[in-house]
Amino acid sequence: MWQAHAIARTLKLACFDGDETLYTNRSYMDVDSPLIEPLLEMLQRGIHVALVTAVGYDSPEPFEERLNGLLNAMVIKDIPAEARERLWVVGGECNYVFRCDADAQLRALPRSEWETDEMKTWEYGDMVDMLDAAESTLRECAKRFSLPMRFIRKDRAVGALYVGQPNRKTNLYLDELALEVRRCM
Repeated sequence: MWQAHAIARTLKLACFDGDETLYTNRSYMDVDSPLIEPLLEMLQRGIHVALVTAVGYDSPEPFEERLNGLLNAMVIKDIPAEARERLWVVGGECNYVFRCDADAQLRALPRSEWETDEMKTWEYGDMVDMLDAAESTLRECAKRFSLPMRFIRKDRAVGALYVGQPNRKTNLYLDELALEVRRCM
C-alpha cells in the first residue's frame, strides 16, 4: 500500500491479485483485515480498485464471499455509492467482469460493455485453436519437468495449477512453463 500512497495524486486504478495478496490462498478477506481501511480510503479518494484473479466463476457470489469483509465494511461505514462503484473484479483470466453497485453487491457486466473492438472481431474457432495449443504446450512442459499439475480450461483461457509440494525450484519451473507457452504462441 505504500507505493499507492506515494502516487495517490495521479493514481486512477489499483489492481490486486486475491490469493496471497488481499487474502490467504483460496481464502477470503475477513472483517479484521488490515487492508480494508486503505482500500476504502482509495475508493473514497476516487481511485478504482480491482481484484484481478485467475479464479473463474461466472457469477458474483464466490467473489462476494472472498471480499466479504470489504463489502461489509462499505455498508457498516456507510461508504458513498459512488465510491462503492469503483470496486471491480476481473475473473477467470479476463473472462468475467463484475462491478460493485450502490448496495455493495457485485454485478456481472455483459461482455458488450467491456470487450474491446478488437476482441469483438475474434473468431471462436481461432480462440479454441489457440487455447488447444496453449494447453498442449503446458501439458508437455509439465510432463518434461515432472511437475504435478491440474489444468483448467475456461471460455477464453487455460490455466495450470501446481499441486505438488513447493520447493526452491518450483517457481523457476513454473516461470519456464509460462515462457514456453508464450514462445509457442
